[in-house]
Amino acid sequence: MNLIKENKENQEKELLSVKTNYEKTSEDSEKIYKKYKISHEKLTTIHKKMIELNRTMVTHHQILLEESDYLSKLEIFKPRFLKSLENSKVHILNIKSDIRNTIVEGEDKNKLISLINDLTQTTDLSSNLLSKAFLEHYEKYKKTLEKEKSEYREELEKLEIYTKEYKEIEKETTTIKKEYKKI
Repeated sequence: MNLIKENKENQEKELLSVKTNYEKTSEDSEKIYKKYKISHEKLTTIHKKMIELNRTMVTHHQILLEESDYLSKLEIFKPRFLKSLENSKVHILNIKSDIRNTIVEGEDKNKLISLINDLTQTTDLSSNLLSKAFLEHYEKYKKTLEKEKSEYREELEKLEIYTKEYKEIEKETTTIKKEYKKI
C-alpha cells in the first residue's frame, strides 16, 4: 500500500509539474503572441503609410517632370521672346528714321511722324506689358517647381524614416518569432 501511495504522490507531483509548465508556457506564449500582434500591426500601419506616401511621391515626381520640361521650354523661349520684342521696337525706330530721311518736309511727313510716334509709344507700352507678363509667368512656374521639389524632398525624407522604422519593427518581429519557437 505504501508503494501505491508513494506512486500516487509521485504522479500527482508530476501532474502538478506538467500543469505548472503548461500554464507557464501558455502564459508565455500568450505574452509573446500579444507582442507579435502589436508588432505586426505596427508593420501593417507603416506599410500602409509607405504605400500612400509612394502614391503621393509618384504624383509629385510626375509634376516635377512636367514642370521641369515646361520650365526648360520657357527658358529656351525667353531670350527669343524678349529679343523679338526688342526687335519690334528697333524695327519701328528704323521705319521712323526712314520716314525722316526719305519723305520731304511737309504736312504728310508730320502726319507720318505723328503716327509713328503713337505707334512707338503703343509698341513700347505693349512690349513692356508683354515682357512683364511673360516674366511673371516664368517666375510663377519657377516657384511652383521649387515648391514641388521641396515637397518631394520632404517626402523622400519621410520615406527614409518609414523605411528605417519598418526595418526596426521587422527585426523586432523576427526576434519575437524566434522567442515563440523556443517555447
